[in-house]
Amino acid sequence: MTTVAVVICAYTQQRWGDLQDSVESAKRQPEAPEVVVVIDHEPELFARAVARWPELRVVENTEDRGLSGARNTGVALTEADVVAFLDDDAT
Repeated sequence: MTTVAVVICAYTQQRWGDLQDSVESAKRQPEAPEVVVVIDHEPELFARAVARWPELRVVENTEDRGLSGARNTGVALTEADVVAFLDDDAT
């Protein structure tokens, strides 16, 4: 069976509502993917996300600031066969 992970990267609290919608959308998928939320160098957003989703893997970007670094951080943390990326303002 193929495993799937969804990596959602976020960098600003200004899109908190959008991020919540994105994460909940990924969690509702029928394939029950692993959801990884990567916060890009924004400590307050990281703390907020960890508190909101204790059941998920919520991590800080360990790479250079920016989308590619955040995505690389997310990919490195999953062993899924397929990794999908979802923007934090998409559902």
